[in-house]
Amino acid sequence: MKVLLANQSTYVYGGAETVIVRLANYLSKHGIENALVTPSLHPDIEKDLVDTEIIISPKSCSPHSEMRSIHRGIKENESRFNVINPHNYPAEMAVFGCNKPVVWQCNEPILAMGSGKKSLTSRMNLAFDKSIVKRNITEVVVADEFNSYRFERIYHKKPIIIPYGIDTEYFNLNREVNPDAFKILQVGMVQPYKNQLESLRIINELKNQIPNIRLTFAGWNLPEYKLILDEYIRKNGLQNIVTFSEHVGKPYLKELYANHDVLLHPIKAQGGWLSPFEALCTGLPIIVSNEFTAASIIIDNSIGVVSNSDNYISDLMKVYHNRDKYHKQALKGKQWVNSNLTWDKYCKGMINVFEKVI
Repeated sequence: MKVLLANQSTYVYGGAETVIVRLANYLSKHGIENALVTPSLHPDIEKDLVDTEIIISPKSCSPHSEMRSIHRGIKENESRFNVINPHNYPAEMAVFGCNKPVVWQCNEPILAMGSGKKSLTSRMNLAFDKSIVKRNITEVVVADEFNSYRFERIYHKKPIIIPYGIDTEYFNLNREVNPDAFKILQVGMVQPYKNQLESLRIINELKNQIPNIRLTFAGWNLPEYKLILDEYIRKNGLQNIVTFSEHVGKPYLKELYANHDVLLHPIKAQGGWLSPFEALCTGLPIIVSNEFTAASIIIDNSIGVVSNSDNYISDLMKVYHNRDKYHKQALKGKQWVNSNLTWDKYCKGMINVFEKVI
């Protein structure tokens, strides 16, 4: 078996990129030849890939240059491979005209669909996207029931569910509860879908109720959204409470998990799948949005708090006043993640799908 992975340009090393690295390295470890086609690659990703051929297909100045460059890289190399495995949008649209089986790792179908009132361009993109899924994509993989339902509603095609893995050994830490401060952490790119403005609203409400409350944002900043957050911080006098940490590597991220008291994850229905489970591996309590696509996993296994904009404040107060209780819940979550969300399970599942379509 030979697998050709494809992905969009990578400017940050986030959860979606971690999925590609772990899958590619698993394939290499088990003697399965693989390559990655992309218009550009973050240097840390390139450093972490082991025995994966990297095919850079540079973008041009033409319309849809991202998709066209990925398509060019795929078409120039597909004859050497048995199966094509596109990942993040718009990589799946780049498989038009391909003659090999295609397995799409669909992380966020809502990005392909768009949201709200759609322009003519977005409607045309969606129509093209749907035609590619119907004609060129053999199988689709999503991470959870929520995304399975969402994908089927958009594309009228039932995907296969394979949950991602977590670097359980790497994030395995023993935390100690710090009674003298209450430090809240939010991990993820600073952008509207991750909803950092909601976290600021919460902190503003709690700053007079919880002594030494602190909030850390860990993630690369989208400049336009960061300006909105900065203005809110200035207007409400939160300068000494809120800290921004640019996109961080795993060693620093592990320290952040270990040195905070709760992970707040008020994201909308996009991305952010790995962070709550990584946090649990360090024994860090988690509060996630009911829009989080893996919220049902948290609820079904009682390993964290699932909340919403009406309840974030009261739920944070519960964690603040009952640290030991929620720390024990997080340790239960740690055990569940160690048993159920492994990269071996994810990668073996993907190989089974590759073998099926071949």
